[in-house]
Parts: sequence; C-alpha cells; structure tokens
Amino acid sequence: MKALIILLIIINLNFVSFGQSKITGTAFLDKNKNGVQDTGEKVFKNLYVSNGKDFVRTDKKGNYSIEKLDARFVFAIKPSGYQFGMDRDFQAKFYHTEGKTFNIPVYPSKNEDKYSMVLMGDPQVYMQDQINYLGEVATDELLDADYEFMVVLGDLVGNSLPLIPTVKTTLGLTKKPNYFVLGNHDRDRGEFADATKSDNDSFEKDLGPDYYSFNWGDAHFLVLNDVLTYPNRNVKGSDYVPGIHKSQIEFIINDLKTVPSDKLIVVCAHIPFFFGDKKDATTKQMLELLSGHEKVFMATGHAHNQIQLFFDEDDGWMNKQPVHQLVAGAICGNWWRGEYNMFGIPGSMMRDGTPRGYWFMHIDGNEYQLEYKASGMGKNKQMHIWVPQHFEMFDTLSNSAPHINDIWINVYAGNEFTDVKISIDGGVWKSVKQKEKFDPYILRLLNRQEMGIIPTDGSRELKEEPRASTHLWHGSIPDGLEKGAHMLEVTAKNKYGLDAKANRLFWVRD
Repeated sequence: MKALIILLIIINLNFVSFGQSKITGTAFLDKNKNGVQDTGEKVFKNLYVSNGKDFVRTDKKGNYSIEKLDARFVFAIKPSGYQFGMDRDFQAKFYHTEGKTFNIPVYPSKNEDKYSMVLMGDPQVYMQDQINYLGEVATDELLDADYEFMVVLGDLVGNSLPLIPTVKTTLGLTKKPNYFVLGNHDRDRGEFADATKSDNDSFEKDLGPDYYSFNWGDAHFLVLNDVLTYPNRNVKGSDYVPGIHKSQIEFIINDLKTVPSDKLIVVCAHIPFFFGDKKDATTKQMLELLSGHEKVFMATGHAHNQIQLFFDEDDGWMNKQPVHQLVAGAICGNWWRGEYNMFGIPGSMMRDGTPRGYWFMHIDGNEYQLEYKASGMGKNKQMHIWVPQHFEMFDTLSNSAPHINDIWINVYAGNEFTDVKISIDGGVWKSVKQKEKFDPYILRLLNRQEMGIIPTDGSRELKEEPRASTHLWHGSIPDGLEKGAHMLEVTAKNKYGLDAKANRLFWVRD
C-alpha cells in the first residue's frame, strides 16, 4: 500500500512539473543598452510581472519568481516613465518565450505626461498587394506624424496568417512602438486549424500574448482578446462569439488591482462591447470589472464603420463620467475594395460613408481628446457635405428627385455630444439635427455599381452592405434663394477635441 501511495505522489509531482514551471529573473536599468546586467547597473524594483493570471512584483534586489501556466506566456507590465527593449519591427520585448530565466532590461522613457498615440482598426490584408496599400495609406503617413506609439485593434490579416509578420514589419517601419490586438480573422481557422494547438497559435508565435497590459503616463492600457471560438454558432457559419474567457477575467481582476482608481483606463479589444445589444453579458461583465475606476475609454474595431457610444447609469455604470467607446473603423475601409485612384490604391470607403483612416488619441494626464485622420487627406478634412448636384452625370440620387433640397454632413469624429451648425452665404448660423441614416455618398457608389458603371476593369466591387451612419447631420437648403451659386459653411464641435470647419458650393437652378 505504501508503495502505491509513493507512486501516486511521484505521478502527481511529475504532472505538476510538466504543467507548470517556475520562471525567475531580474529587472534592471540597462544603462548601456546591451540587454545584459553589467556591473554597476541598478536593479529595478516593484516591476509587475504576470503569467496571464497572477501578478508578482520584483523585490528590492530586482528579482521575481512566478509560475508559468500551461501554454501561457510570462510577461512584464510596462511601468510609467520606462520602456522595454524593441525588436527590429519596434514591438516591445515584454514577454517570455522559452527557458526558465527571463531577465528584463528597462530603459527610461520620455514624453509620458502629455502625448499622442494612434488607434488603428482592421488592416485585414489578404494578399501582398494589400500589404503595399497598407504601407502607402498608413506607414508612409505615420512616418511624419507626431505620436509615441500605436495600438492596432485586431484583424491584422484576413485569415492569411503567413502575412502577420509582414504586417508587423510594414507598420514597424514607422519606427514607433506598436501593440497588437487579436481579431477574429487572426485565428488559426480553416486551412490553418490544428486541433493540437491553440486557435491563437500563429498570432502568439509572431506577436506574443493575446492579452496583456502596459502603462503610459497616467493611462493604463488593457489589451484584451474578446473573440471566443464557437463552431457553427449561426446560419452564416460564424465560428466565434464576442466574449472573454475565464482565465482572462482573472487577469483583468488582478491587473486592475495594481492601478490607482483615478488613472485613465484604456481598454483595447477587437469586437465592440455593445455588439448585438450594448447590455449583453460580456458588456455587463466588463462594466462590473471596471467599476472601481473613474475614467474608462474603450477602443475597438471589427465593424468597418465608425461609432462612438457612451455607457452611463442606464447601462449600469454608476460612476460620474460615462464609459466612452470608440469603434475605430478600418484602415482597409471596405476590405480594400472600390475604384482605384490615380496611384493604384482602392478608394474603399467604409460602410457608413467614412473615408478609411485612423485615430489620434491625445492624452494629457488622465484626460484625453480624439482626432480622426482620413488617410490620404489633409488633417483639416474632418467631414464631407452632400448637397443636390442635379447637373452631375450619373448622379442617381439627385436626378431621381429633382426637387430635393437636403444637406447631409458626415462628421467623421462626431458623436451625440457634437454641435453642428450651418450658414449660407454668411448668414445666420443654425443648428442641424443628428440623424442615423445612410450616407448619400456610399449609396451613390452602390447605385452606380448596380447600374454597371463601376467597378471598371481591375477594380473590385464594394461590399453591398451599407451601414447607417451614427455621425450624420441633416439640414435643408431654404426656399427663396436666388438662382445661381451659393456657399454653405459648416462648423462641428464637441468636448472630445473636435473643432472643425468645412465649406461647400451649391447651385440653385430655378
């Protein structure tokens, strides 16, 4: 009997040692930037290290020890005012991949009190041509931009998993740190599915953990994986649902314990939390987890249109400042579809009529403002205006209704707190109403597509799935204007940083 007990103990110990192992290391200030702790280089204490569930801190000698959970990473949490080393594609070396030792060189970081960062949705490349488009519409522009780092909000690829490292390299040419979110199209599905591996194996191999966190100044960034694989969920064959698995919930709870309640929390995920119904189980759970923090901002992608949403007491959020969620659209726009421009890049207007682009988030302490940048357009291009154009060939919308007098204004960074006003020929400024409708420009493109006018040879059809814009305002051309040309002026302002102007000439025919 004793022999049997001893045998069972040995088997159990072997199982534990196989499933878990200790990772140890030292954090230090790497003064000469060689990645090795040399004589005289000071240790770095109180640095948080996580195994994807638990947290430990380095002691007064800079040392730590933590269990490595089955198939999980061990990673360091970037502290405010400091940075980790970068690989050649400017991704931080913050995670452990192999071996039992993970030493962590730390370097002082600048510009963390007041800074800008970039939020970019859905590159979603399927082929090398689209990598080239991404380089031109994103990397080339960002090389000249003033910001500290970027978070890419998932769907780096469109199931073309071998292109993940190529996307990383393309965006790394900005020479600014990049952080990546996992999207539903970044999973090992279809031809890449392997029952012996995680759904996220390709992403993790090239980019590291699928959830983690980091600090930058008075903001704490919580990067999450909210894509749960769920085979044959619905009639369309979708194999995922929005949600956060149990071990990640434990990570979030323990992570937020390390963050002061007045620090700005920036949640970065792929699938919007209001998906289906903004009070669904995942959203409720997230709001409960975040309730101990006063200022919360959420950045998501996935939708290929732009939405801003605010969770308040009606949604169970009882803190004074609502949770602000930005659904950031997609840098690929309409999946890299549409007519090619003169430089060979598809126009690819998003489904709500917004030009493809990315966002700047300007952070000052724990306050922030937002700024949209339409790719390929000037910084001041913050809206477009539709007015009747009866003289334009193939203007199917106007010619079908010759007496139409509508003015539609798509304010790219607009939300429910935005004040939009119009003036005609320098006259009185009047407020116009926000309406959730289809943008006339995307409807016109789809109408021309249906008529066979577009796409021309070599271009690809836009997806015929328009979405009503939540940032559209409606006004009318008043009766009694003289025949001839008139100038429409528009202003748009909100408390989140938008302060924009635009003009549009229009004609009165009769």
